[in-house]
Amino acid sequence: MKPYFVLTGGPGSGKSTVINELKRRGYSVVKESGRRLLQKLIAEKGEEWFRQNLEVFRDTMFHEDLKSLQHAADEITFFDRGFIDSLGYS
Repeated sequence: MKPYFVLTGGPGSGKSTVINELKRRGYSVVKESGRRLLQKLIAEKGEEWFRQNLEVFRDTMFHEDLKSLQHAADEITFFDRGFIDSLGYS
């Protein structure tokens, strides 16, 4: 596996903007799992379910992020957040 880099920081700090630019320049990138999972869970189960199951959300994010890391391309890869961020969510 080639080196990988994790962009981390607070909301609105520019992580996704940088990831999008890196992708545009041809780099391998992995988008943040939390945003996608949040939209999916709210659409499938509703916002109330989501608010009552934050630990499930955290655990799902953590496992999705680990899978992304294990399946990262064999080239330099940039991650928009990572599994450590999922733990920090707690």
